[in-house]
Amino acid sequence: MKSIEIKIKTLNPIIIAENSGDRNMLNTKNYIPGSSLLGVFAGKYIRENNLGKDAHKNLEFNSHFLKGGLIFSDAFIFDKNRNYPTPLSVRKEKYDDVIFDLIFQEKDFDAQTETFSQFSKLDGGSISKSEVKKEISFHHARNWETQTSQKGVIFNYENIIRNQIFAGNIIGDDEIIDTFYKEFSGKFIAYIGKSKNSQYGKTEIELSNPKEYKWEFKTDIELNSEIVMTCLSDAIVYNKSGFSTTNICDISRELKVKIKKAFMKQNRNEQFVNIWKLKKQSENVILAGSCFLLEKVPENYEDLQKIGFGERMNEGFGQIVFGYQSEDEIKSFDANPVNEKLKPKTEIPEFVINLVKAIVIEKLFEIETGRAMSEASRFVRIPTKSLLGKLQLMSQNINKFKENLEYFKGKPAEKQLIKSHNTKLTLLDYLNKKCMNTEDFGIPSDLDDLLYNVKTELENIEQLKVKLKQKFLETFFNSLRKREVKK
Repeated sequence: MKSIEIKIKTLNPIIIAENSGDRNMLNTKNYIPGSSLLGVFAGKYIRENNLGKDAHKNLEFNSHFLKGGLIFSDAFIFDKNRNYPTPLSVRKEKYDDVIFDLIFQEKDFDAQTETFSQFSKLDGGSISKSEVKKEISFHHARNWETQTSQKGVIFNYENIIRNQIFAGNIIGDDEIIDTFYKEFSGKFIAYIGKSKNSQYGKTEIELSNPKEYKWEFKTDIELNSEIVMTCLSDAIVYNKSGFSTTNICDISRELKVKIKKAFMKQNRNEQFVNIWKLKKQSENVILAGSCFLLEKVPENYEDLQKIGFGERMNEGFGQIVFGYQSEDEIKSFDANPVNEKLKPKTEIPEFVINLVKAIVIEKLFEIETGRAMSEASRFVRIPTKSLLGKLQLMSQNINKFKENLEYFKGKPAEKQLIKSHNTKLTLLDYLNKKCMNTEDFGIPSDLDDLLYNVKTELENIEQLKVKLKQKFLETFFNSLRKREVKK
């Protein structure tokens, strides 16, 4: 078995799209997935051999790229050496320069810890760290019908900045690697990721000479002793029904050994295949950096370290190492400052500031709507629909709501408000409490930070709090009315 080291230099910013849940921000992964590299080489092979849509009929293409003859590892940031995702159990003590590996700690371990670094290189009792440099770029949204920019509407791209190097491997049988290298030797320009037709995605790729595959990690492995398995890339494992899973029992079954302890994160993976113009099946994945303390090393550990475990290994999934983590306390580490995401150096445009304000205000109203529905669900013995309708109408004039509430004093409606409760307060006491102040309707810290980052703040904040209170009460009474109708 042979391997080729591949180095990718970013000549332009690149975006490897990753869902963030924010409609105004497109985030990027901080590495280049093996699936992206497979796509680059497969596309280049198709173009240079004029295979077109019949590429799958070509025996060499089929062997190299479709049947897994070549394994493309993920490419991670390269500085002085090649780095890998830091194991999730490796943490830095919060108030001291001490690094612990929590997977080796006992239950009584109580030190406060924090994340050490996204990428690092472990070497026995020492660790060096590295970070990927990113920046955020503003763009006008595009009207695809008129092919013009929509003024006043923006979105943000997070991207990996230029002039960084990422390194990975291509692994395969001797004959396949030699054939592949003849096809792709030397340097060439390739475009990776999103928006390749604009100013993003340009990279320079260089392949090393094929070498006999050697395991680069220095690890001590005792066959019948406990050992830690570390995921160097995301991994996909199927259960007995053929569905992707992150269940510990299914991972244990795949490895054929018992798992005693785990530090694991999971996510969903979705990929778009350009030649198909379709997305691949969405999969549950075990995230890179997850680590598992095994009862003993698997019998086939050498094969697992070479080609990986689980599914879609030729795309970089399932790359693992045994014995990479071996020290409960890491005594030395590289304390270079972390490279933070770079913000644009230009002044923030006024329309961006106004847009951020609008987003924050919209989010505040969404928060109050959700909170009101949640609060309403806790009340029992709900008043009649007609009384709730009156209260909802009263809430439209929030300044006189407290005064109008006094109108029910001594009347049957007051008894209904007293009978209804949420186990802590009657509905009458609850409404009186809500009317007394606006402190419950402030700005959450994350939205306040967003305003601070664009160097602005909301005007007429007290008036806004009154409107938020009004929105809360309207939604609150409407939710109670809906419950009463269903009842």
